Amino acid sequence: MSLLIAVVQQAFHEEVLATARINQSMRRRRKHLERVTCELREDLEHERSRRLDLIDNVTRLSLEREKNRSDFAFAQLENERAQRSLRGDISELQTRADSQHREHKYLLEMLERKGFLHRKKSRTGDTA
Repeated sequence: MSLLIAVVQQAFHEEVLATARINQSMRRRRKHLERVTCELREDLEHERSRRLDLIDNVTRLSLEREKNRSDFAFAQLENERAQRSLRGDISELQTRADSQHREHKYLLEMLERKGFLHRKKSRTGDTA
């Protein structure tokens, strides 16, 4: 009977050792899974934060782009106003120059008629 007890004790001892190895292996695997899960959570949080930053950047750039378009449109309108104003100024100056030219021509003709001015005739026949 003592042999039977020894065999049972040996089997029980081996079962205890096997159970201990299994438990140790399970603890290692659990720790590994906890570590990997923690790393995945950190990665997920990092990616979430990165995605939010990218969304913020896209939103900011879109707003800047709209502002730039608006600024460009206003600048174009201002340039068009300035061009119209310059065209008006040029037209007014041209009208004044034409008027002064006619007045100058009239005064020269009056001086010629009164005998105060004798113009030389050019070789081409034009009068100056």
